[in-house]
Amino acid sequence: MRGRGGKRAIETDSKLSYYRSARLLEIFWPAGVFPALAPEKVELMKIGDRQITFLETDETMNMLESIDPTEGTGLRDRAMLELLFSTGLRVSELTSLEYIKINLERGEWRFWARGKRNELSLFPTMPPTGLSKYFLARGEAAGPLFRNPKTGKRLSVRTVEARGAQICPEGGNC
Repeated sequence: MRGRGGKRAIETDSKLSYYRSARLLEIFWPAGVFPALAPEKVELMKIGDRQITFLETDETMNMLESIDPTEGTGLRDRAMLELLFSTGLRVSELTSLEYIKINLERGEWRFWARGKRNELSLFPTMPPTGLSKYFLARGEAAGPLFRNPKTGKRLSVRTVEARGAQICPEGGNC
């Protein structure tokens, strides 16, 4: 987020942290040692309401169709997006999926949910076709379901988010 003059704006949490620090200095240090700014003079940013945006069905389909499954990571990317769209998983839950914890025949999988709980979940109907194709191409191997082909390590949340932004840039037609 950019502020005035192209400089990076200070986040609200940072401003609150600065305010608390100034207040603690004022309380715990003897008067006159450090000149402190009066809390009334600290201007805090107004926080607006969050707006939730959704992808329409045609945007979702265009995003999935824009991925070429024959290119390098195309099959993996399509499987990730299909799984996210069809199940409503968080990206962090998607990246924590293990190959051995998914049973396509029974349509279920186990994953670490928020709060470090081990959850069992079911596919809404049939498993996504992209996931089935990815399973066949990937072969049976223990470890993370979605991994970096170069390093073999688990994909991070940032990597998945960056890949999604590459597939469909914000404001672009997918």
